[in-house]
Amino acid sequence: MKKNNRIVALFLMFTLLIGCQATHQTRTLITDKSSINHPFIVTYVTGKFSEYGYSVNQDEQIKIYKDNEEQWTFTQSAPDNTESIITVMWDGQSEIAETIFVQVANKVVYKR
Repeated sequence: MKKNNRIVALFLMFTLLIGCQATHQTRTLITDKSSINHPFIVTYVTGKFSEYGYSVNQDEQIKIYKDNEEQWTFTQSAPDNTESIITVMWDGQSEIAETIFVQVANKVVYKR
């Protein structure tokens, strides 16, 4: 009986490890802004920040990350060590994006 329990436990641990690796996402920092519809997304992101009371300072750089084919994350670190984040569903080219997460000055203000 103990041997069967060990086999089941090992199988469950293996399944859990594989499941965790499958959901792990690797972000890609976008450095070539000409490869995306940069003017649209900057306007979209700064507009979303404004909706939640955060004014974008031109000295603060927005970093663009491609999480996967459809999900993008935009981060901006402020001089006061706070971070603002917006995650959207977007294809990288069109002028349609759907916001799924907004954090302003380290506080989550919207989550779909």
